[in-house]
Amino acid sequence: MTKNEGNAVDIEGVQSEGETLSFSASMEELTAIVQRIEDDQTDIDGLAAALHRASELLEFCRGKIRKVDLEVSQIVQQLDRADTAANTVAGAGADKTVSDDDATDG
Repeated sequence: MTKNEGNAVDIEGVQSEGETLSFSASMEELTAIVQRIEDDQTDIDGLAAALHRASELLEFCRGKIRKVDLEVSQIVQQLDRADTAANTVAGAGADKTVSDDDATDG
């Protein structure tokens, strides 16, 4: 966890004035910081603080993306396993039906 003037950064949310920001709110704040820097609206005294806050927000957003990516991968793997299991059961049933038909034909 990183600290910046009492604001904590963790995977659950970025703290801003006592409130936990969502991913979307964090991205909006990060975009606003970048825009202020690009438009030269941040003086040299505030530049370090703005960059530090931006790095916290970026760290949070990247962590959130990694977490969601892992969750999506796990869900896809579960679906793949379920699909494979269903195909295996269906394939075994089809083999049995063919075998039963062969036994009556012969």
